Amino acid sequence: MITEVVPKRLWACAHKDIHEPHAMEKLIDQGLECVVSILPAGIYNICDIDPKPQVHKVLVCLDNSQVSPERIEGVVSLMAPTLIHCNAGKNRSTAIAACWLIKQCSFIYDRGGNTATIVNRAIDYVIEKRAATFGYLPQVTETMRHNVYKYFKWLRLL
Repeated sequence: MITEVVPKRLWACAHKDIHEPHAMEKLIDQGLECVVSILPAGIYNICDIDPKPQVHKVLVCLDNSQVSPERIEGVVSLMAPTLIHCNAGKNRSTAIAACWLIKQCSFIYDRGGNTATIVNRAIDYVIEKRAATFGYLPQVTETMRHNVYKYFKWLRLL
């Protein structure tokens, strides 16, 4: 099931969800331009998305992978309506969607808390949106939380 995290700007899902009948057409009709696939190497063919988005970015990593801020920036920097998916749609997609929020929705400029508070607020926001779809709270591993934290700190240094 595809979750609209930010209306007409950000969606998150599992890989299988992009193959539901007419799922991609509906998102493209809503303005989707970019798909970010966060999957282990070799798990799928990047050509299997139909219809194809204008931009397709791939971030290869596992649930316990350390991901550099520069690699995260490479997939969340486009100012375009974006769908982020991983294999199950729970951990990696949630963490990278939180990075997208930090980059695109001014979470970074929120002066209402320290780094950990702002990062956790972004992650929790995506978790709550995904929970409404799943019916339970998805879990984000400490490694993926740390990746979001590193990304946030890296952005503040720019």
